[in-house]
Amino acid sequence: AARAKEAESQEAAYALACEVRSLCLEAASLREEIDVLEQIAAFRTQLRDIRSRQAAAGVAGALDLTRAVTRAAAIRSDLREKEAEHRQLVRRIALLADVPAEQIRLRPPAAESLPDAAVWAPGELVDLALSRRPDLARAEREQDAARHAVAAAKAGLLPWFDYVEGAYEGESTRATAYADDATGYDATDREATEWQLRLAVNLPIFDWDGKEVRLAQARLAAGAARVQALRAQIRAEIAGVRKDYLRACAERGRLAAEGRQVRDVMTAKIDALAQEPTVKQEDLLAAREEVADYGRILLRADRECRRLALELESVVGGPLAPAP
Repeated sequence: AARAKEAESQEAAYALACEVRSLCLEAASLREEIDVLEQIAAFRTQLRDIRSRQAAAGVAGALDLTRAVTRAAAIRSDLREKEAEHRQLVRRIALLADVPAEQIRLRPPAAESLPDAAVWAPGELVDLALSRRPDLARAEREQDAARHAVAAAKAGLLPWFDYVEGAYEGESTRATAYADDATGYDATDREATEWQLRLAVNLPIFDWDGKEVRLAQARLAAGAARVQALRAQIRAEIAGVRKDYLRACAERGRLAAEGRQVRDVMTAKIDALAQEPTVKQEDLLAAREEVADYGRILLRADRECRRLALELESVVGGPLAPAP
């Protein structure tokens, strides 16, 4: 029972650590998205100012100005909402970690390497999880406690003896007799020892129906069923999460390769077009906004990949070796 309680506390600590890691990833990814939104907000603010000057000069209509003002206000509203969500996440992390929120410093997700799940076979991950998972350890400890309870219940059906009372008494005498008709005497020694011991025989008459044994056996069967179900759940979770993680990593790699090419090419083209006097400034700002917004797609793919990496490590019961 004591080991089961210890395993339960380890399970709670591990669940808390997993939750903190998940919140840290979410907060750091949200910080990166806020940076992209700030770039987009800057482009929309510049476009709004251009439309305002054009409307004042009579070049742009009221509809174009209204659209520019509305889009700038909308992105600012989204930005404030994301910042508020980020502050809430930081406060939750500080509360769980028991540190002041001002001391929370989150590393960018890109600074941490992702685990290489491809080098781990599903069977190896399952063996690793079976040796690491604290919830499985707690279930096994409870099963052991139930097994000991069955043995104790069976032992309770046997009669036993109780000590009631014990006594000890010893006696030693010496007798000497003299005879009148002879010289000398006769001597007689006598020793006596007496032991008394009282024992009570206890017969478990009311437990001979085996109710306690059957109850303990039912708890043992339930504990064994929980262990088997948890092992089957671990195997299923590892198989599913590993497959999703490998797919997410492949998609992340594809988008990262395409994204670098798209951003480099498009940025170069936009910078070249900016030198052309015939190109409108508002068209350049719209193109730069689209390139910045494309970065949000890359961030979402990276966040999904890292989220699945954390989920895989949570299922396995600990960190995996990072990719080289």
